[in-house]
Amino acid sequence: MRRPLWLLGFGIYITSNIFSTIFQLDALPIVILAPLGAVSLIYNALLARLILGDQFGKAAIAGTGLVAAGAVLIAVFGVVQEREHSLDELLRLFGRPAFIAFFSIEGFVIIVALITVRSAI
Repeated sequence: MRRPLWLLGFGIYITSNIFSTIFQLDALPIVILAPLGAVSLIYNALLARLILGDQFGKAAIAGTGLVAAGAVLIAVFGVVQEREHSLDELLRLFGRPAFIAFFSIEGFVIIVALITVRSAI
């Protein structure tokens, strides 16, 4: 931490993240910004392997591939032009049986996954 080169690099990193975030949030929709954050994780993983010699096993490759695929899917299908809904319209849409059933099933699956992961630890 006392190395001048490390401090310079860290300062550049923090400064660029603060200013780029401010300008990006103003210029781009959040649906496009989310994949950009994922892309930075991919570059971090690849550069850690190239520069630092980190081990890059099958799990890291699979995880990096999933992050990249998700970023591409969000970028391609994320921007959908829709009109704004009023509060009454949203409440009516959220009250539909299909919506309630879907999120009930999704909630159940998440709870089962959390219990399974917790018991495996």
